[in-house]
Amino acid sequence: MVTGPTLLKSGDSATLTAMVRESDGTSKNAFGAGVVWVSSQPAVVTIAGDGRISASAGMTGTVTITATLGNVSGQLTVTVIANVAGSWFGEYRVDSCDQAGAVASANWCGTLFPRGRLLPIQLQLIQNDYAINGRITFGELAGDAAGMLTTDNRINLSGDFTYNQDGALFGVAVGQWESKVSSPNGMTGTFALNIRAIGFPGNAFVAATITVLSRTR
Repeated sequence: MVTGPTLLKSGDSATLTAMVRESDGTSKNAFGAGVVWVSSQPAVVTIAGDGRISASAGMTGTVTITATLGNVSGQLTVTVIANVAGSWFGEYRVDSCDQAGAVASANWCGTLFPRGRLLPIQLQLIQNDYAINGRITFGELAGDAAGMLTTDNRINLSGDFTYNQDGALFGVAVGQWESKVSSPNGMTGTFALNIRAIGFPGNAFVAATITVLSRTR
């Protein structure tokens, strides 16, 4: 029997344990007893003779680890997911901006989100397995967001925060966020912003494409 973590982020390490069953039915650690360790995908996960596994940076997948002692063997399946924690900086392009009511009078589409403009974006992400939370900064706008990492290395985020513009309060909802981890430190994707005037009718809807997002950790 092999015991240890079954989920790792790329770049992480852990130690597995091979257990053998004694004649009296009890189990003991087989460490140092000549255990042979094998990884089904060493490009994704390597394993040392002491049972220490290392998930390669930028690699993901499902790997079977086999421990053999004599004519007895045991296996453990380990899944490696993308590691997206850290600081990300880049740009996004405004694909469209539609506004009405009080938001139109503030001219969000003309001042902050003119179509075709490249604007800075920043992410500060914390990752707990598949769960992600952190902070997104869209130039002058900034707020908290949370979401999930999917099994195909896509990130879905959403958030809702307020913004004060010259004494007028606006609510900003981040939605339709889907970014793809394209390399260990690279990401692209799309998102939308729904900006509503608080206390007044009107809203603005912004659709954007993340052209480049790089991690600096």
